[in-house]
Amino acid sequence: MNKLKFSNLNKKIIYLFLVCAVIFTAFQSFLVLKYYEADVYLYAHGTVLPTVFNVLISLFIIVVLVYCSLCTCEGYSDKLAKCSGVSRLFGLLASAALLAVGIYTLIGYNQRTAQLMYMSQKQDKFIFWSCMLSFGAFIYYFIFSILPEKLNKLKTLLGCITVVWHILYLLSVYFDMNSPLNDPIRLMNEFALVGIMMYLTVEIRYLCGIPKKGFYIGASTVAFTLLLCSSVSNILYALIVNGSLDTNIGIFVYQFFAAGYVLIRLLSQLKAKQ
Repeated sequence: MNKLKFSNLNKKIIYLFLVCAVIFTAFQSFLVLKYYEADVYLYAHGTVLPTVFNVLISLFIIVVLVYCSLCTCEGYSDKLAKCSGVSRLFGLLASAALLAVGIYTLIGYNQRTAQLMYMSQKQDKFIFWSCMLSFGAFIYYFIFSILPEKLNKLKTLLGCITVVWHILYLLSVYFDMNSPLNDPIRLMNEFALVGIMMYLTVEIRYLCGIPKKGFYIGASTVAFTLLLCSSVSNILYALIVNGSLDTNIGIFVYQFFAAGYVLIRLLSQLKAKQ
């Protein structure tokens, strides 16, 4: 199959995808604020709109990834674009938020009781190791922000640690028995973690000199969409419905800053020439 050329028209399509990401975020926020019932961890007043949202965002992710995989990126840089001041700012904020998540989780871990069920013991292990790795994972964003053009080998190592941290944190969420597996907030949180892992993986490929330029653009778009949907809807729910920031808000603040980091890095990459 002949691949599409990544022309200016195709670049505009990526911008259209980003606009769709904002629309999905508004849709998800509406669903959470209007229909979500914290007592049962579900949408308690109907499933038609949530189903429409789930179908549309699933199709959107498939279209983005397939489209970008079919595009060539001739003329676009084989190296990561230079970090702008805005991307450095978001990187530092994401670094601070990730560190805060690790510190808060560690404090919570030390306060846990020893009377745990089998599944909770699994969760406990993942929480412990995610706490430990968080003190290395946050350095990736920090180093990328203060030394954007140097220490690629160190960044690669720290990037791998950061990906593993997301895996462990994702598993700790998955084995959490305090809410059902089909809790929409929980599911969006899990998908957002998968999205940022996918982005970090393609970013690390650039550091290793084996970029996949089309997939980088697709993964960045998907990661931005999922991170923005998860973070904005949950932060709004905490502020508007709960009236305060709850104990789990740290991960959503991190996702919001990570979404900003991914977006600015993507826009910079679209402008970078070979």
